[in-house]
Amino acid sequence: MSSSVARAAEAMSDEELATAIDALHTRGRCFLLDGNVDAAREVAADRMICLSIQRHRRQRDGQG
Repeated sequence: MSSSVARAAEAMSDEELATAIDALHTRGRCFLLDGNVDAAREVAADRMICLSIQRHRRQRDGQG
């Protein structure tokens, strides 16, 4: 787990976090289309961290 990604995601607003998740998804797809599987995996790991934080916030706030 990348602690710097987790720290950055925790500091984001909900809207910023959603935007970051979307951007990471797009970036990961671009890497895959270019054949750069290793970079795509790294981006996917960062996206999973962000998704986990988003899910935790929603559960905490009773939204999911």
